[in-house]
Amino acid sequence: MEINMVYIGKRLKNRRLRAGLTQEELAVKAGTTQTTVARIERDAVEPEVKTVRKLAKALGTTPADLIPEED
Repeated sequence: MEINMVYIGKRLKNRRLRAGLTQEELAVKAGTTQTTVARIERDAVEPEVKTVRKLAKALGTTPADLIPEED
């Protein structure tokens, strides 16, 4: 059974910077911590679906916009 890990770090960081937000500001808007945002942006962790939803909402986008397409 193949497990596909989904890492959204690069897309999350790009969206955050376009929104003019710091990691801390995004974390507050999403109800998470700056450490969590930093770890996701570095692809150090695979975020839970609920976290992706919160981050997307805080950025005014959809979760699908943060998830890279499979090759």
